[in-house]
Amino acid sequence: MNVKPLKKLFVIFSFGLILIILLLGFTELPWIISRPFICEENIQASPVIVVLYCGHGITVRNGLDKYSIDRIQKAVQIWEKGLASYLLFTGGSVDRRGTVFSGSKRMALEAIRQGVPEEIIILEKKSKDTRYNAINSSIILKEKGWNNFILVTNDFHMQRTVNLFKKNGFNVYPAPVEWKEKGKWKSNWTYLRFLRYELQSMIAYLILSEKQINAVIDFLRPD
Repeated sequence: MNVKPLKKLFVIFSFGLILIILLLGFTELPWIISRPFICEENIQASPVIVVLYCGHGITVRNGLDKYSIDRIQKAVQIWEKGLASYLLFTGGSVDRRGTVFSGSKRMALEAIRQGVPEEIIILEKKSKDTRYNAINSSIILKEKGWNNFILVTNDFHMQRTVNLFKKNGFNVYPAPVEWKEKGKWKSNWTYLRFLRYELQSMIAYLILSEKQINAVIDFLRPD
């Protein structure tokens, strides 16, 4: 048996695999790959800004992870421009830290610390994941008579969230939070892990029943 072609194929495969890993880990290739799945920013004046709690990553301040902090800062910047009158924070305690406040309450406290008046903040405290963020927030929005809103979440998370709200009949104006650290090994692979979860979740919504979705989404969720 002539093993030379197999050796050559193995060498080519090995170098190709190393190159792909390096490109994914140290370049902006993950963001190039993700572009077709991400909504572009389209902020328009609305009654309210809806901000999703994340609950993943390292705690930065007030028991909040860095992703939630970034989302709050984005929402506050939009509010300061006079593009919305209210902020709706949505999210329960999904990060397993056993803290007293819900994610939305902690986000509200941080927004108040940044100068947002408490009286313009609305809380949705029961949601355990993105799907319930949309379901429970939609109830509040409809009670208020608000058919359109500005949506703030991370760029990798935006498309799935927009789709969920649109199913409930809302006009959604995306205000995605862009990933800050690009081209760093740990940051790149964290982004890829979140992107993997988003794509798998969107597929799950298409092919699974509601009962199956609950089990699968919890299983797929990044640590």
